[in-house]
Amino acid sequence: MTAPTAPDLSLAAEDATVGALVLAADGLRRNALMTLSDNDFQDRRCQFAVKTIRRMVAESVPVDLVTLPAFVERHGLLTDGALRGSLAVWLADRCSQVPTPASLPWYVLQVAENSVRREIGESGARLSAVTEAATASVATIIADEISTLAALSERLQAVSTNV
Repeated sequence: MTAPTAPDLSLAAEDATVGALVLAADGLRRNALMTLSDNDFQDRRCQFAVKTIRRMVAESVPVDLVTLPAFVERHGLLTDGALRGSLAVWLADRCSQVPTPASLPWYVLQVAENSVRREIGESGARLSAVTEAATASVATIIADEISTLAALSERLQAVSTNV
């Protein structure tokens, strides 16, 4: 048996975050949602679940394994019949992977750090493309990427202090 790879661990942290968000007390859930961006998630199912939980919290709807699928159904948020039928099972599986929702801040930090790493990689790819482009705006592109990297650094520091 081989050790999990970085992408496997990244997705495991996303799954654990969703499970812990469903199981967590309101205060812990609200803090996590304030820290996370929906775009921090690679897995679109996790992204959908977090967006839905965020909406439920904003509308003061309790979040749990029963209310979340019911909310999705009532509001027609999921149109794929096969996925709709398996949402409750998928959520229960995410929750079963979480030993305690008290670990939610750690999961949030992992998801945010992985998101920042992906964004840094994308920034590096854009900078690499500049070396191949014959454009007069190279300085502007580099300045934009430096600004992006500075914002990512600030976000990561903020996430680290919030969890």
